Amino acid sequence: MGKQVDLQLQEIFGFIAGGIGVYTAVPQALHIRKLGHGTGVSLGYWITMLVVNASWFGYALLVSSPSIIFANGIGFITSGLVVAALLKRELIVWPIMLAAGALWCWGFMQLPMPVITVLLVALTFSRLPQLIRSVRSYRAGIETAVSLRSLYIGLLTMLLWEAYSFASGLMQLIITTTIGLTLTLTVLALEILGKRKAARLQAIEDVDGR
Repeated sequence: MGKQVDLQLQEIFGFIAGGIGVYTAVPQALHIRKLGHGTGVSLGYWITMLVVNASWFGYALLVSSPSIIFANGIGFITSGLVVAALLKRELIVWPIMLAAGALWCWGFMQLPMPVITVLLVALTFSRLPQLIRSVRSYRAGIETAVSLRSLYIGLLTMLLWEAYSFASGLMQLIITTTIGLTLTLTVLALEILGKRKAARLQAIEDVDGR
């Protein structure tokens, strides 16, 4: 009985995280469309996120986790929104993304579980391209198109997945969510500091230009 309650609580955390996670990519896609450009937004990161979502979807099918299936099915679509916004060729991009995602998911499920675990941990570092872009933008004092709202939602989602992972007791989940949470916090801090730095530099230029 206790294990059943723990499993239900675990899935509740997962569904809440998945539901909130839907809005992680949407603000970013809308922000790019509003600005008309994706300066400072890593295309490599969002393409990798498609691979991450497809991989976790396959893993979820193997371990029969409804919440992870839900979260990564929706996550694939919302990540695709950002990729489509960056590439601006939706009629071509969407069929390619969906077909490639399905093929990757099927192939991923054919691998032995130890290999799957290693790949999931490796894919956790998918945030590195955005982290590198954020570092470069901060150093250059450039105002980026990275949405802070998206990052805040992503942080909340990662905290919920952290709770899910510890409730599940699955080591691959604990490792991947902890790494993901750390990287998300780092990118958020860089973007906040970067936007402040860009605003200061712009204010100095405005004063000098008078």
